[in-house]
Amino acid sequence: ACFEQFPTAREIETLLAEFDSPWLGYVHDFGHAERQAQLGFLDHAEQLQRLGSRLIACHVHDLVWPDEDHAVPGQGIIDFRQLIPMLPKNADVVWEIQKRRKSADIKAALTHRKETFS
Repeated sequence: ACFEQFPTAREIETLLAEFDSPWLGYVHDFGHAERQAQLGFLDHAEQLQRLGSRLIACHVHDLVWPDEDHAVPGQGIIDFRQLIPMLPKNADVVWEIQKRRKSADIKAALTHRKETFS
């Protein structure tokens, strides 16, 4: 993925301000946001703080910098311990992981997530 393929944090904020409606929200993509953070376009935690009230769902996957996206959470560089607690309690959470990942790795990550964040 390239940074120009998805809106920047400022573009998302502008859209949400322009269409200030309870029916319009934002879906946070952890891997894509982290890629933008690594490129210096945003601060991942700051984006969640600023836009969290409008967040309705998120795609959770990890990033192995610089070019491996959709990794199993915990196998890359994303600081989930810092970021997951920032999600609204009612946000839908979808794990977006490539099918070539090992099922044992996914099960271990899910167990870790339940133990850490539940």
